[in-house]
Amino acid sequence: MRDILGYATIGGAKAIGQESEIGSLTPGKRADIQLIDTHALNLGPVQDPAASIVLAAHEGNVRHVLVGGKFVKRNGVLLGVNTEELMDEARRSQQGLLERAGRYKSMAGV
Repeated sequence: MRDILGYATIGGAKAIGQESEIGSLTPGKRADIQLIDTHALNLGPVQDPAASIVLAAHEGNVRHVLVGGKFVKRNGVLLGVNTEELMDEARRSQQGLLERAGRYKSMAGV
């Protein structure tokens, strides 16, 4: 399971050519960190943290996220993001895709 976490972290950074900047907690790299609530029912009791994350974790288990050393999610809440505006933009994008695919169905009021 640790291999899978490696694929998602340093492997992902290598895939996009940024392994010198991101992908591991190393001095000089950007401090991008996720803190996961291991006390959640879907993860516990945790015996093998890597296996719990790979096999059972989901976005709701992420309590805190730091990007470049700054919080972007704290206590499960995104910071600096207008989620209502973001959802409106996503709906408009979805409608545009459906229209171009000839499958338009109004999502108004959803």
